[in-house]
Amino acid sequence: MKKGKQGPKRPSARKGEQAAVPKPALARQTAERPAPRVTAPRPLGPPQAASVGESLLRREGIEAAYERWQELREHHRAALARLDDERRKLDQQGEFVLGAVRAARDGASAPAPHDAALQPRGGLDDFLGEASKKLEQARRELEAAAQASAAKWEESFAAVRAEVRQRVQRQLELVRPGVRLRLRALAGDQRILHVDRPGADEAVLLCFLFTGKLPSRYGFLFDDSTDDLREAPPTLYAEEGVLPAHVRPDAHALEALLEQKGEVIPLKGMLPLRLPTLLRLLERGPVMEVEVQDGAGFRNVLQREEAERIAGHLLKMKLEGWLQLELLAE
Repeated sequence: MKKGKQGPKRPSARKGEQAAVPKPALARQTAERPAPRVTAPRPLGPPQAASVGESLLRREGIEAAYERWQELREHHRAALARLDDERRKLDQQGEFVLGAVRAARDGASAPAPHDAALQPRGGLDDFLGEASKKLEQARRELEAAAQASAAKWEESFAAVRAEVRQRVQRQLELVRPGVRLRLRALAGDQRILHVDRPGADEAVLLCFLFTGKLPSRYGFLFDDSTDDLREAPPTLYAEEGVLPAHVRPDAHALEALLEQKGEVIPLKGMLPLRLPTLLRLLERGPVMEVEVQDGAGFRNVLQREEAERIAGHLLKMKLEGWLQLELLAE
């Protein structure tokens, strides 16, 4: 039987030697310089205005509106934290690129690769220039997004504040908040005045009646927390433009805050009132103690004429239909 034709035979290796395998031709390689990368800004905006309005319509009452306000405030704080994080990342990335270029220059005296084709194309200055341009562009985009976001946040907060004000005004048309003033006589014809602490809704209504402003929080009058046990609890929250260092204002600072044009005041554990003499009703557990301005401070021991003037002002507000008043002597 004849065998079929076979292809040309490869030369056989000598005994004790391995067959030589032909090597593929080397392709010329070039090391591409990587493009600098930057972190893209994440969304910083508030919820849609329509969704804010719809959520308010689904919940009635003053407390519900304040809950939505607090939710929006917490989301805003989270957005500001994200913005600070993005700024920090861009700064770190810029420092990292500069450090890498500096290290590359310091190592320029090291032996170069034998094959010049494997060296990166373009110099370190080109790489640094391109990276700097991209980082600056990312910073500009981030700041533009932050400015646009800030405007949207302000619109959302304005919508919530307007809704809170409308609900407070509607409630005042239906309900007159009650004030129970208690007189305690001291020796030397001196007086101490206490006011029974009202409910949360009534506290908001009284704040609006006394100051013409909305408290920034619903349960402000019941908050006796402190950030320093060596001092009295703060009488302001560090929000609505009030700095953490100014949460314990003296009488002059409190009066200046009341005179500002803003519609919100971040009161905490007290209610101010002007007769025109400045007073404050300071939270003392189940009651509030009336204190009158005395220079830059306040005092709770009143002269008989001062106590009568305070009671007379509240009585006038009752006769004008703003509140209900009960006068008691202990």
